[in-house]
Amino acid sequence: NHVVHAEFAANAVTFLHRSGRTGRAGRAGKVTCFFGQPDVALVERVREAIERDEPLEPAFSRRRSFRKRVRREEEASEMSSSSR
Repeated sequence: NHVVHAEFAANAVTFLHRSGRTGRAGRAGKVTCFFGQPDVALVERVREAIERDEPLEPAFSRRRSFRKRVRREEEASEMSSSSR
């Protein structure tokens, strides 16, 4: 009933698969994730989705990695900020 991610998952499918091991058949479980500086933006987004009780899968693309999506959105934000 407790899963530890020694390395933060690279995509939604892997994250949900690993985390799903903790709570089966409607039971509650606990997930602990270790992460490094490159994953901070992603971890914040995952925490926000969990706090809002939103599903994680639609929040992130299944085909692209979490990191690529976060990086792409950060670059878009930077471009819009610099054009002001």
